[in-house]
Amino acid sequence: MDDRHFFSTLSVAGQRLLGQLAHLPAPFDRPTAAAAAGTAFAPLDTDELITALILQGALNTVGVDPIRGNLHTILTDAARNHDPAAAGRVTARYLDYTVACAYAASTVITPHRGGLARTARHCDIAPFDLDGSTERAMDWLLGALPDLDAALDLAERHGEHQAGNCEATVQILGELLPRYDLTRPDDSRQHMLALVLLGSTHCRLGTPAIAIRHLTQALELHKKPLDKDPLNHGRARLYLGEAYAMYGEHAGAMTELAQAHLLFADARAPLWSAHTLDYQSRAASRAGRKDAALAFLQRALAAYERLGELAHLERLESRLAELRAAARGSGPA
Repeated sequence: MDDRHFFSTLSVAGQRLLGQLAHLPAPFDRPTAAAAAGTAFAPLDTDELITALILQGALNTVGVDPIRGNLHTILTDAARNHDPAAAGRVTARYLDYTVACAYAASTVITPHRGGLARTARHCDIAPFDLDGSTERAMDWLLGALPDLDAALDLAERHGEHQAGNCEATVQILGELLPRYDLTRPDDSRQHMLALVLLGSTHCRLGTPAIAIRHLTQALELHKKPLDKDPLNHGRARLYLGEAYAMYGEHAGAMTELAQAHLLFADARAPLWSAHTLDYQSRAASRAGRKDAALAFLQRALAAYERLGELAHLERLESRLAELRAAARGSGPA
């Protein structure tokens, strides 16, 4: 069936919701969808519409987050041109909600630090309920870090006030997490999550040597809980590979990233597998391996396209053009 014809067969409410969710920069859970849709739909209506749209084949489930539940992307391209005027409103509500959740999680991790000042101008939906659990907060942040990067890119493109808040959310983790007591022996999984979160944060802060220290410690001290948790084991290997690549340890980077890809396959986490291909492309590019960087990037694009994760395609397609030019010897990798 033609994509536009398929879209026309959906209910008016379903078309309207998809037209709004099409502006989101990353896979979304149900509370995020309700927040982004705003007052156009009651949260219960949004939930029921998402269920119907999954059954109709308009939404794809691309992964399961241990805290957020199922993550979805849109499978019909026609939705992306259905309501272009909604882009600003949806972006603003999405950023308000994402930043609120990240601040709530960081406050749970270090309650003595207190919450960060923020202004929710567009979305009054309460952030995700973490039940005051430090472990749930860390799990949420580890799963959401790629979304925070995407949210920052989106905010900067739209000139939205939350660009500074998104940047602050990533930056603040480097300040908050060292205050968390990493010496407590009572919960090895919580300790492991803290180390992986610290390592991934230092990759984003541009301090790979510190990231390598934390991630290596997580892998050395917590082999048993990581063996039982291939998703977070894969994340530890992924960010260690990224840190090695940033540090110039190219062989170590590719080894860690290859292991991460296998672990995400074991965890049945196709979205993280796609992220890994993207990281492998960047690592190969840093090592001056233009052909390998191009091959990994093409595989990443194919993986994101299969998942319906079109928000990443625009970003990667511009890199693909650069890498193709570099492979022909007409530009840098």
